[in-house]
Order: sequence, then structure tokens, then C-alpha cells
Amino acid sequence: SMLTKICIQEYIGHSDVIRDIKVINCDIFLSAANDCSIRKWNIHTAQCLREYNGHEAFVYSVSPFINGLEDDFASCGEDGTLRVWRDGDCVQVIQLPCISVWSVSCFDNDDIVVGSSDSIARVFTKEITRKASDQHISNFLSKLEEHKLSKSNKSIDVQNLPNMEALSEPGKKTGDTKLINNNGNAEVYQWDTESMQWVKIGDAIGEAPKNGNIYKGKEYDYVFDIDIDDEGPYMRKLKLPYNKTDDPFDSAEKFLNEHDIPIWYLDQVADFIMKNADVQFTGAAISDPFTGGGRYIPGQGNNDSTPQLGSGGPIHDPFTGGGRY
Repeated sequence: SMLTKICIQEYIGHSDVIRDIKVINCDIFLSAANDCSIRKWNIHTAQCLREYNGHEAFVYSVSPFINGLEDDFASCGEDGTLRVWRDGDCVQVIQLPCISVWSVSCFDNDDIVVGSSDSIARVFTKEITRKASDQHISNFLSKLEEHKLSKSNKSIDVQNLPNMEALSEPGKKTGDTKLINNNGNAEVYQWDTESMQWVKIGDAIGEAPKNGNIYKGKEYDYVFDIDIDDEGPYMRKLKLPYNKTDDPFDSAEKFLNEHDIPIWYLDQVADFIMKNADVQFTGAAISDPFTGGGRYIPGQGNNDSTPQLGSGGPIHDPFTGGGRY
């Protein structure tokens, strides 16, 4: 007789197509999706235990380290990167000379193999004794530079680039890059969190993107990092994209809706955008779509019906640090 298959559990959290699922143990699994995130789930309760953000486009594949903890894994995706995660933090970003990295797998010796859109499989290792020859490494770096330049067809104004002194300022996260004028040569440096230094990854003769603020494959004037405290065991690390031509209240509302944050934080988020993006916004022509009245603008009086953070009321502030984003 035919077996009847029924759905016994739903795991709800991703906002786009799920590309990969990997079981960690009998209680935990990881999922990777087109919403640029990776999530850790409890198999039995369907609870999302943690969200990992860092990829700038679709995440195609994830693979746990066989000898690691449940928050130790590797991932890859449409942004052309291999990312290494330890204890839930992205500790290394390896850019590959290709459009997409389709698949990743970790060996029991912690080596990592990836397959990419340029029809090449590459193995990465931490063991110095097994590293590739200098010729292979040189070829890889040359292809990487060629790939970067192929995405740009304009020359760089080298004289307007910051000089080497700019490398004294640490990067904000692994994978941050800087274009530097080194005696008239445009050089590309990448921030390495483990060694806490900028590492030269090549020379540049093409034009880099206007900025490094990429969110879900799209460039913005700003992409703010925001930590959210949901009173759970972990902080949610979210991204808030914003362009100077956007209505800060519309951007704030989209952010709240996307991440299921109460709408009463609309003014606080919009105020944060205006302060950090140096936006002058009066809101004179804007009306509340629910009441038809004028929208509350921070600093222009207090609406008693709007919950105030830190007022001692029953509302928990998901933004940590006394209103700090």
C-alpha cells in the first residue's frame, strides 16, 4: 500500500526562497535563503534560535564544520564569496573570481571546498604545509583582479583616493575594503578581523562602486547595522538600507514591517535615519494614513499616545543601549 506523507512541522522565518538545509545534530539544523540570511532552528519546536547576516545577495549553500560547534560553519552565495563563521560571527570573507559560488562543503580536517559559476572547484585550508604553490596563488589573485575590473570600465581618480594613513583606522567588519593611493598607485586593501589589520589583495585600475553599502544585491547611500534585543538568548543583527532621496519614514516603516518590529517605533527609527544620514526633513506634506492627521516628527512635541522608550511603561525596547541602534 502507498504511504501517506503529512506535514508535521512548519519552520517560519525566512522571507524568500530557501536554498539549502543542513542538519547539525538531532536537535538543530541550518537553513540558507534568498533573503541573504542563514538561520539556526530547533527541529522539535520549530523555533528560530539565531539569524546570521553578512552575505550581500542570495545564500546558496551552507556547511557545518564536522569538528566544530553548532555555530561553526561555512557559507557561499550570489555575492561571489565564501564566508567562514565561528561561534556565530563571520570571521573571514574570501572573494572568488566568479559571479556566484554555488556550493560549499567542509571536510573532517576543516578544509573547505567550493564550486562556483566559473566551472572550477577550489579547496581552502588553514594548514600552511598543504597550501597551493606560489604560482597557483598568484594565478588566483590575478583572476580575482581581472574579475573585479571586468565589472567596471572607468578609470580611478587616484589623486583623490586616501593615502596609506587611512589604513590606521580599523575596519568595521571582515571583508571591508578600501582603495588607497600608494605613491600614485591605486591599491585594494581588505580588513582581516583575525589579524586586526588591512591586507593588500591587489592593485586596481578600474572604478570601484561608489560605496560599499550593498544590501540584497543593491547599492545604497547607507546601510546601517542595527542590533535588536528580542529578550531571547541572542541579539538579532539587522541591516537598514537608506538612500538620501528616500522618505526616512517610508524606509523606517519598511524596515519595521520586514522584521516584525512594532510600528510604534516608527518615529524612533526615522529619527535615527535622519540624524545618521544628515537628512533635513520637515514632514510638512505628510499625513498619517490611519488618522489623516499630521505625522509625529521627533523633536516637534510629544504625542502622549505614542509609547516612549525608557518611560517605565510596559513596553520593552528591542533596541539596545537606551535607544542606541
